[in-house]
Amino acid sequence: MLRQTLGNHTDAETYYNAALTLAENSKVMREKSNNYQRMMANLAFMHQEKGDYQKAESIYLDILEQKRKQLKSKNADYAHILNNLAALYLLMNKNELARQNLKEALSVFEQKLGDEHPAYAHSLQNTGIYYRITGEYEQANVALNKCLALKKNIYGAQHPEYTETLEQQAIVQWLKGETLAAQDMYQKVLNAELEYIQNFMPAMSEAEKSRYWARNRQKFNRYYALLAQNDQVDQTILQTVLTYQGQTKALLMNVSDKIRSLILSSDDIQLLHLYHNWVDTKELLMQYYGLSKEELAEQKVNLDSLKRKSEDFERQLSENSDLFNTAIDDQKKIADATLLATELKSNEVLVEFIRIEPEATLNMNTASYLALVLHTNESIDHVNWKNGDDMDGKYYKYYLNAIINYIEDDISYGVYWKKLDEAIGSADRIYLVADGIYHQINPLTFKKPTSGYRIEDHKIVHLTNNKDLMKQGSDQKLNSALIIGNPAFGNSEITPLPGTANETRAINSTLKSNGCYTTLLQGGEATEAALRLYEDNNIIHVATHGFFIRDTGNKQAAAFGIQPEYMVDNPLLRSGLLMAGAGETMENYDPMMRNSATNGIVTSYEILNLNFPKTKMVVLSACETGLGEIRSGEGVYGLQRAFQVAGVPQLVMSLWKVDDNATEQLMKND
Repeated sequence: MLRQTLGNHTDAETYYNAALTLAENSKVMREKSNNYQRMMANLAFMHQEKGDYQKAESIYLDILEQKRKQLKSKNADYAHILNNLAALYLLMNKNELARQNLKEALSVFEQKLGDEHPAYAHSLQNTGIYYRITGEYEQANVALNKCLALKKNIYGAQHPEYTETLEQQAIVQWLKGETLAAQDMYQKVLNAELEYIQNFMPAMSEAEKSRYWARNRQKFNRYYALLAQNDQVDQTILQTVLTYQGQTKALLMNVSDKIRSLILSSDDIQLLHLYHNWVDTKELLMQYYGLSKEELAEQKVNLDSLKRKSEDFERQLSENSDLFNTAIDDQKKIADATLLATELKSNEVLVEFIRIEPEATLNMNTASYLALVLHTNESIDHVNWKNGDDMDGKYYKYYLNAIINYIEDDISYGVYWKKLDEAIGSADRIYLVADGIYHQINPLTFKKPTSGYRIEDHKIVHLTNNKDLMKQGSDQKLNSALIIGNPAFGNSEITPLPGTANETRAINSTLKSNGCYTTLLQGGEATEAALRLYEDNNIIHVATHGFFIRDTGNKQAAAFGIQPEYMVDNPLLRSGLLMAGAGETMENYDPMMRNSATNGIVTSYEILNLNFPKTKMVVLSACETGLGEIRSGEGVYGLQRAFQVAGVPQLVMSLWKVDDNATEQLMKND
């Protein structure tokens, strides 16, 4: 149940099944016993959370059938199953079945436990949700108000159970048109959520933090979904949204980056030792990701045990409360509309994109997008797109096809940008905080309605978080550079890149003539190890092949020396760079004979474990280096995220496959 609460359904199911197997073989517990049925109900609830509604329904109905045969009178356990099944039916849009189950569950709870019991309160909440879904808002208010009073008395006003009901009440108020009351309630909910992050996350590993936040950030997403349904929204609400985005956008990445910086600058020898043990364990994991299950068994390697060891190190690092709380406090610092607007010049605007996931919208129908445009006078315009699935799908495919095949694109501007133009006005510099598909498109490539392209009218500065606007304008002398190009791949199947040899020589000459100390590495010297050895350079320029595997599909063979089953779970294993020796590795890969740190294939997972304390900019002159798996609110899980967590504030990357000669000309351009 703990694993399930943390969002780790795979491990949760393993534990549930192990417990059920023990129970089946027990002399004490039988399949028809209450305890066995409770375990089955827990398993059903997990399937419900995963979205496997049919499997969950089947288990619930089996339990109910057994109880009807066994019980002379209905008990609280029976009512619990009715309540859970009702919640499932609400998700399945089987509202009448949900109503019947809720009515019976409330009656049984009241008879057996009384009307002040937590179980009765939970059933009341589901009843309120039922009335909200069916549009009976007054009845929903009555049920939720009663539930709220009960939970406040049982748990207190700071408990997640209380704020969960408060959010449901806020949604009803908003739907009734009482936006000010809803706004006040939602602020209490979201402020409490920020406190939960600080209280709960220190005990979690990185993977657990990710799953926890993916689940709990839906409260913010639902708030934005309600906002997106209205064409006219009060400026105070828009300013609040902008502040929440600053506190939560790329939360996991920013906190990880901050904690790492604090650890590495610490004088705590024990803490540093723990950190290096964690990095060593992850390096070992990377090596074993190249082995099949059969090879792991032959080598007597328990990969799950090694993963748990890595997560234990992470928890210990994260549990250093001073470090975690310092990182969270920094993330929670409020940069409101007033502060952000003072950073804008008269010709500038800030554009914050928010992708609203389908499950956050009340009709659970389609994804949508919301953009907030902040002006120098602190006013905020908001723009809605309600066809998010099409923007993510067919329109993006068209846009990408037009870019790759040099097709004149008369559609993408209208789909992704036209609505923004009125809000942007005459501004020629746009600070853009992307989300969702806006991470994978470049608005400057859009064709204007008249002639030419948007690049002629705007300069776009990409920010990870709107608070990064406060860091703009701090010039710093860049006096050292590592330049890597034209690696000797060692395999004729990997296309050589002679243009990168000219490119890196020209860049080396330009930087030297401007007083920059440079290190130029080509051919056999353009190794993966060089990134580790020369990490103190202000600028790192890498000209080579990049890779991004969108979908492992049914591939059975290892790709880039990594088994496909590990790529599915970890998108950071699906992107990277090819350095000297990569061809030899791909042709005859033996992870036990060749260290993953020197095999010529640099994955995002490996870069994530590096540290670039003095590097101010990384230029990746390679194909598709800006791609990765998009996660709403967190960004792109690929090379971009890896270098940022490793401490690099500015990146130059590509979204598409690019011509070697064209790249050379671009990079040599002063």
